[in-house]
Amino acid sequence: MKITTRYIVGIVILVVGLFAILLIRPSRFVWTPTFAHEDKNPFGCFVFDSVMVQTMPRGYKATGATLRETVADSSSNNVLIVARDGKLTDANITDIKRLLDRGSTVMLVGVDIYEDSNADKAFGLQCITYANFFYNEIKNKLAHNSDDLYDSLHYRAVYKDAHGTKRHRLPRCIDYPDADYRIYKTLLAGAVNIDSAAAVHRRYYILSHCVSPYYDDEYKPDNDYKAVMGEYGRGRLVVVTTPLLFTNFGIISPSTQPYVMRLMNTLADKPVVRLDASMKGGAVIGADADKHNASPLSYILSQPPLRWAYYTIIAGALVFIIFTARRRQRVIPVIPEKKNHDMEFVRLIGKLYYEHHDNSDLVLKKFGMLADQVRNTLDIDLNDRHNRQDHVRALSDASHVSIYDLGALLDELHAIRDDQLAIRDDDMVRLIGQMNRIIKNL
Repeated sequence: MKITTRYIVGIVILVVGLFAILLIRPSRFVWTPTFAHEDKNPFGCFVFDSVMVQTMPRGYKATGATLRETVADSSSNNVLIVARDGKLTDANITDIKRLLDRGSTVMLVGVDIYEDSNADKAFGLQCITYANFFYNEIKNKLAHNSDDLYDSLHYRAVYKDAHGTKRHRLPRCIDYPDADYRIYKTLLAGAVNIDSAAAVHRRYYILSHCVSPYYDDEYKPDNDYKAVMGEYGRGRLVVVTTPLLFTNFGIISPSTQPYVMRLMNTLADKPVVRLDASMKGGAVIGADADKHNASPLSYILSQPPLRWAYYTIIAGALVFIIFTARRRQRVIPVIPEKKNHDMEFVRLIGKLYYEHHDNSDLVLKKFGMLADQVRNTLDIDLNDRHNRQDHVRALSDASHVSIYDLGALLDELHAIRDDQLAIRDDDMVRLIGQMNRIIKNL
C-alpha cells in the first residue's frame, strides 16, 4: 500500500472515530429554565409531565392552549400554570375568577403579583418569584464546601386569618405532617405575602415557608412564605414562588420531590391541565396571550350568553340546511300510454301503393325479400344465373317445391325485372302467394 493511500485511510478512520465519539458522549445540560413539555434538560418539563401523568389520579395533560381557551372549554379541570416572571392582565384575572367560580383549583407557579395591582386587589396576595439558576456559582460553592449553599424549606400547613395562624380546619389535600426539606438556596428565592384585610373575608392557608439562619435581623423569616392557598367561592387559588421545583430537576431530586408532590395534591381532585407556552410558540398568560385571544370569536366563546347564542345559531343553521337540502317533491304528471301506430302506417303505405297501382314494383320488392331470406338461410344467390340449376335443386329440397315450379317462378320474375313488364292484379296475387309458400317452408 502506498504512503498516500495509508495517509488517506488513516485520516478517514480518525474522522469516523471522532464522529462516533461525539455521538456516544452525553450532551451537556442546558440550565436555562424553559418549562417546556419536550425539554429533557434539568429545567424542562418532559420528566415532570411524564411523572404527573402516572401519579395524578384524575388525569393530567400538558397543552398549548391559552388561559382564555381553557376557560372556554366547558369541561371541569384544575389548571396548573408554570411560568417565568409571569404577569397577569385584567383578562387573565377575569378568566381565573371564572375557573374559581366553577369550583376549579388554579395553581400559579412563577407568576408575579405586585402590590396594589389589579391582581392584588382581586386575590389579596402579593408575590415575587425568581426563576434563575446559576450553575457555575453552585458548582464553585460545592467545590469549596460553602455554608450558604442550602436553605431549609419548612412545610407546615396552617390556617391564617386577621388574628394570626391556626392549625385546625385544614382541607385534606394539604393536611400533611410537618416536614423540612434541604434545598439549594437559589431554588427558593421569592416570597408571597397575604393582605391582612383580605384575610378577614377569605380563608388562606400557608403551606410552606423558608427558615434560613442567614437572613438579617430586620427580616422576619415567618413571613417568607413559599406557597399559599386561598379559597375563592367554590374554587381554590394556590400561589407558589418556586417555579424551578416544578421541572425535571425538581421531580427527580430526592430532596424536592416529596414537597412538589404535596403541592400537586391540591390539584388531584380533578383532571389537571398544565398550560405550556412552548407547545404553540406563544404565551398562555400575559399581554401576548391577550393578543392571541383578541378575535371576535374568542370573545364570543368566552362569554357564556354569547357562547350559547352562537351555538344556538349554528344548530339552527344546521337544522335549516338539513331540511332544505332535501329534493323538493313535485307533482308527477300522468304520462299517457304510447299508442301503436303500426296499423296506421301499414294503411298509409297500402293506400299509396293502391293509388299508384304498380303491381310489378310490389312483386319485385317481394322477390328481393325472398332472395335475402334464401341467401341468409341457405347461402344461395337467386340472382346468380350461372349456377341456376344447382341453386334451384337446393332450394327445391329445402322448400319442398318442385324444380319445375321453382324454375318457372324464377323465369317469370326475371322477365318482369329485366323487361319491366306490367302485370295484372291476379298475376301479382299468384306470384306473391308462391313466394310466401317458399318462405314459409324454409
